[in-house]
Amino acid sequence: MIVLMTAKRAENLVITKHGNISKHVITQKRRKAAGGSCLFENMKNIKIALVDTGVNVKHNFLKDIIKQQYYVKNYNGKYEVLKKKEQVSDDLIGHGTGCASVIKKECKNIEIYSFCIVNKDGSSNLCILETVLNYILNLPMDIVNLSLSVNQWTDLRNLKHIIKGLSLQGKIVVVSLENNKRISYPAAFRECIGVQGAILDTVDAIWFNPYRRIQGVVDSTPYLHCNIENTYSMFGKSNSYAAARLTGIIALLMKMYGLKNKELIFAKLQQMSEKKIWCNLNLRKSRRLPEREPLLDKVDKRLCSYVVQILENYLNNDKEEMLKGMLLLSNRGRIHYSNCFEILKLLEKEIGFTVPDYTMISRENFYTVYHITQLVESYINN
Repeated sequence: MIVLMTAKRAENLVITKHGNISKHVITQKRRKAAGGSCLFENMKNIKIALVDTGVNVKHNFLKDIIKQQYYVKNYNGKYEVLKKKEQVSDDLIGHGTGCASVIKKECKNIEIYSFCIVNKDGSSNLCILETVLNYILNLPMDIVNLSLSVNQWTDLRNLKHIIKGLSLQGKIVVVSLENNKRISYPAAFRECIGVQGAILDTVDAIWFNPYRRIQGVVDSTPYLHCNIENTYSMFGKSNSYAAARLTGIIALLMKMYGLKNKELIFAKLQQMSEKKIWCNLNLRKSRRLPEREPLLDKVDKRLCSYVVQILENYLNNDKEEMLKGMLLLSNRGRIHYSNCFEILKLLEKEIGFTVPDYTMISRENFYTVYHITQLVESYINN
């Protein structure tokens, strides 16, 4: 069975044996960390196979990168992968659409080949996944993104064999660790790059060690991502997000430096890594906290006053409490992942500015009225 998260919670798929589904991620800094200037910017776009719930091809942020869509047809128990003859938004859950936008946030020079592995009734199974991965063996993909995991009680020998074949072809297979687990499959297969998410010291931080069973940890600070309603939602912390983000980072490294060899990509990731040896205690200690002190001297006072007025009317919050640095991204502050985009659109309309790329907006921009004012000020000044 594949257990899918809704776009609001955005966790990873869990494939178990029988097949039902229940609903349950480069900056200039990163370029510098990667080791210098771009050498291969003129090379072809990076081809990424996204094996997920489909994708919203009509979303303005995504429609230029979706090159082909595939689906799986069941012929009396025998599965076959077929091309869609025309682009159709086939994501009914939002998970694949969210992952696609996370990948593009990290690297714009990509082509996504979307494989929808869920049926019309919202179900999938291991056989469907294996059929799709076998099909990808015959396609010239650079990266395969699997923001999913498989029930460990299932016989995984055939899946491991197929993924080994992908790896031997030079395809990079990026897989999310199942949420709240130490080990899951196929993330723990040595032919894959297993990834988990955590709130690290900085938003651009990654930890990487090719000798660990789960080799990568990526900062999973929630950002706005594309949804199936053609707007944006805040992506919750999840390993699905982390895997998609590392896929985007690897695509950027391929684009920047012409890297195709897995060992060279590993070496570059190690060079970028802020930590190469860690344990679960390090992950718990790495969580950074928002700056809570009033920051009135760091923002435009008139603009801050206008932002407070808008939020006071929308959220019904106390003005003085907000000016004292009340945490707005909370039950008390009445800002939640579900209304961040709506609040941002309200501020755009009332103040008169435009956000060119909503996927650059994170939860950290909504902590206090001062964080929101700093965000607005950055777009007004640009």
